[in-house]
Parts: sequence; structure tokens; C-alpha cells
Amino acid sequence: ICLSGYPTMNKQEYRNIFEHEAEHFFYVANNNLYLSYIKNLTEKRKSMSILDVGCGAGYLAKQMAKYAHVQGVDMHPQALLYSRKRGLAVKKASVTKLPYKNNSFDVVTCIDVLCHKSIKNDRIAFAELSRIIKPGGFLIVRVPALPLLFSRHDKYVETRERYSKAKFKKRLLSAGFMIKKLSYINFVLFLPALIKVLIERNRKNKDHMSVITNINPVLNAVARYILTLDNVAMKLVSLPIGNGLFAVVQKPK
Repeated sequence: ICLSGYPTMNKQEYRNIFEHEAEHFFYVANNNLYLSYIKNLTEKRKSMSILDVGCGAGYLAKQMAKYAHVQGVDMHPQALLYSRKRGLAVKKASVTKLPYKNNSFDVVTCIDVLCHKSIKNDRIAFAELSRIIKPGGFLIVRVPALPLLFSRHDKYVETRERYSKAKFKKRLLSAGFMIKKLSYINFVLFLPALIKVLIERNRKNKDHMSVITNINPVLNAVARYILTLDNVAMKLVSLPIGNGLFAVVQKPK
């Protein structure tokens, strides 16, 4: 899933995210994973600053504010509106041109943003993320994985591409980062995602659509539990496949 914060993304999708991200199993399980890394990093340092690039509706940034001072950037007015409703300090900016000085933040998060079609040269985006991170600071980043999983939802949210692991790793290293963790993420979602894509390709209806919808509470709770276990496994080992790629990388001191 690519849910990035850029101006051509469907306006309705921001409302979907704002209304569902506090309960939807995908957001709950994955946000808890990101927060576990944030908590671990902030325990080792005092008075940390975090920037959430492509903050969307702002729920993750709001949760990170429990551990450090958090700012956010996004390009879509709707995203900025929802983030400000949550009381966040946000600016309108692109990941390819961030309005901050070199070495400004201890941690930067960038979740499902680099995949967006408005980013014409992702090398610039990776380099810009590196530029604003302090020496010794960290980037927590996720991108959608595997071109074969490209779906109607990807078209709906203006996804440019889904990354191969080799390309994702190459971009991180080229930007000068040291890789601390690199793995596929959401292993249990790979097969359902693949089946969904194969079904879509055989349907006459080619309308693009979002996957962020209301889910039966029982099914949502079960899916959240399973995905949480999946993410725990990812922290322990590198998963062989998944519908996303996740990395924690450090800028050299």
C-alpha cells in the first residue's frame, strides 16, 4: 500500500485514512512497529527531534510526539488540514525539497512516500532525507514492494512504482546510509495481495479503488493480531517476502 502525501493523491483517500487509521489493522500493527523503533532510539538520547516526511493525516506523527518533539511535512492541503486538527506542527513541502538546514533532525520517518509518481527522481529524495538528518541520526522508511503486486489501489493513490529489494538497498547505500535493518514487511499480506491483483487483471471493471474501508470488528481484531505477530517476526529476522520493504538506516557520524 502506498499512502503518500502528495498533491495528486485522491482527496477522498485522506478522509479514509483520517477516519480509519486509529482502528484499521494495517495502520495499528504497522504504526506500533514504527513506534517501537522510535521508543528504542529515544531512550538512548535526550531531547530528540523527529520529522515525519509525508505525514498524511498525522496519526503516526501524533503518536511519536509521546517520545520526542515532532514536526511534519506534506504537499497535500487536505493532509495538512487533518494533521493540524490533531494539533501537529506541519509545513507544506516535498521530499525532494525540504525546507530545513543540513543536519536538522535526529530521526526522520518516511512511510510509503517515496513511491509516489510526483517524485520524478527518487535519488534526489533519498539524498534530501540524508541531508537533513544529523550525523549519527536515523531514517525509518518503508516503500511498497514487488512490481508484480501493482494493483488498482496503487493507481488510485498515484503510485509510481513498487520497489525491488535490490533497488531499495541500492538507493539507501547511494545516499550514504549505513543499513541497520532491511527486510520485507507484512509477509502474511503477500499472498492475499497477489490473489487480489490476479483477480483484478481478469475483471472487466478497471476502475481504481481504495482498500481502506470499514472492516468487521472481529475480522479487524484477528487481522491486527496476525499482522502484529508478523511484525514481531520481522524485527527478529529478515522476512523472505512481503508486500512492503522496511529499513532502519543511520547517517554516519
